[in-house]
Amino acid sequence: MNGQMMNYDRYIKSLERTPEVDIPRVKIDLQALIKYAEDKGLNPSQLTEEEAKAFVKPLS
Repeated sequence: MNGQMMNYDRYIKSLERTPEVDIPRVKIDLQALIKYAEDKGLNPSQLTEEEAKAFVKPLS
């Protein structure tokens, strides 16, 4: 067994210990979000959560 296979085995074991995570499926209009932030003279990270949520749409 070489070192590469040992790393693979360690990776598989780590996946077994990793809990399942429910990741929401959404579409984010980043281009519009960045333009909105620039128009306000802010960085996108400086927008409020409510402002940022306006650019997030759930996928069905």
